[in-house]
Amino acid sequence: MSGLLGLGATTWLVIFSFLFVLAVLWFLLPFAVFGSKSRLDKIVNELRELNRTMKEASEQNRVLIEQQKLLLLHVSRALPKSRSEIGIP
Repeated sequence: MSGLLGLGATTWLVIFSFLFVLAVLWFLLPFAVFGSKSRLDKIVNELRELNRTMKEASEQNRVLIEQQKLLLLHVSRALPKSRSEIGIP
């Protein structure tokens, strides 16, 4: 009989320990959530700035590509079309 009583006490001790740890974690949860909110706000602001910078870089890249196309077209018109035009037999 004492063996069953010891098993019951150990079981209750494990259950109460688990509930105590769960209660402590439940108490600390709001502090963790609200403590990370400012960090998440900073990350969101940095992502917005990064997106704006990427859009500017993309637009600059688009302009440079258009300028290169125009330059290539201009240079290709200035180059001789065949070897005979430059004097190579």
